[in-house]
Amino acid sequence: MIFTVIMAILPFTAPLGDREISFRFQVPGGEFATGRFEIHGLLPGTLLELKDKTALKKAFFVGVSADQPILGSHGVKDGILWFAPRFPVPPKVEHFIRFDFNSKNGVLEKPGNWRFTWDQMPSPETRVKAVYPSAEKIPENTLRFYIHFSQPMKKGQAASRVHIRNGQGKLLELPFLELDEELWDAQQTRLTLFIDPGRIKRGLKPLEEEGPVLEAGNTYNLEVERDFEDATGKPLEKGWRKTIKVGPAVREQINPSLWNVVPPKTSEGFLEIRLNKPLDHALLQSQLHITNRQEQGVSGSWEVGNFETIARFRSKGPWIPGQYRIKLGWDLEDPSGNRIDRVFDAAENEKPKQTTLSLPFSVGN
Repeated sequence: MIFTVIMAILPFTAPLGDREISFRFQVPGGEFATGRFEIHGLLPGTLLELKDKTALKKAFFVGVSADQPILGSHGVKDGILWFAPRFPVPPKVEHFIRFDFNSKNGVLEKPGNWRFTWDQMPSPETRVKAVYPSAEKIPENTLRFYIHFSQPMKKGQAASRVHIRNGQGKLLELPFLELDEELWDAQQTRLTLFIDPGRIKRGLKPLEEEGPVLEAGNTYNLEVERDFEDATGKPLEKGWRKTIKVGPAVREQINPSLWNVVPPKTSEGFLEIRLNKPLDHALLQSQLHITNRQEQGVSGSWEVGNFETIARFRSKGPWIPGQYRIKLGWDLEDPSGNRIDRVFDAAENEKPKQTTLSLPFSVGN
């Protein structure tokens, strides 16, 4: 949602006919997790000069008073000057926005001054969208969980709002690794929780003395409390619970030679990779890359499905007939932390097996 608000415009100088610059505000949420202040209507020459970050910061001011700036980052994109605050912009707090630029190349722009306050609009209640691994049965040595929320969340709550209960309903004590700072993505909609590696890796005292957090053959409930607050301070629409069955630990390297690669059937089709076992949901989307015969990257997006055993790549443009490769990053892991080059908790005398970091396929041949 975009609000265009000009609450107070101070006198402009350097008149330039009828052309006006304007200020807009993007409310916090979605792509703009903390909100975004924007200046529109600037000349191409001005935009080019303001790609210099020092000049941009000097020209574009956002603060809670006329001389007290707030923390954040500046940028220029698609003809827009933008400022993204470090923290969500609270409603009913006046902000001062100023644009004043002296071009080195004689480009004239009207300076602009605005005072801006926004009223928080009603928004859908936040909910848990998905949790990964998504399978009903997971390995005993599962290393991490991802919890996806529908809107940005408030940090600092995970330890008290996310729980694991055993089959008898008893809370597990400290099942997740305690970190100084919670692990959120840039939008604050995906939370990553690690099981304590000390209770996964063989040969370590925590595993020997306390045993694994999750034990094969048992059933557990992963729970997210309704009181987990979003970035605006509201609780979730409802609490969330998933029943998990635990199977034997998985201790084997990722072996791409066991994957089945299905090339696109048409120039507009998608590449499909059928995996021999589930892999990490987030890393599947960041550690697989497509290149053409000239070793140039192919732009597109990944979709992961079927309990993280299928990855589909949709090219941004039509496929050109020819040879391609799927290149794998070393950081690709399965849910138990096993990689292409090693097992997460390999024994001292266990040697890694040779494997490949590249898989060929062809389109239209």
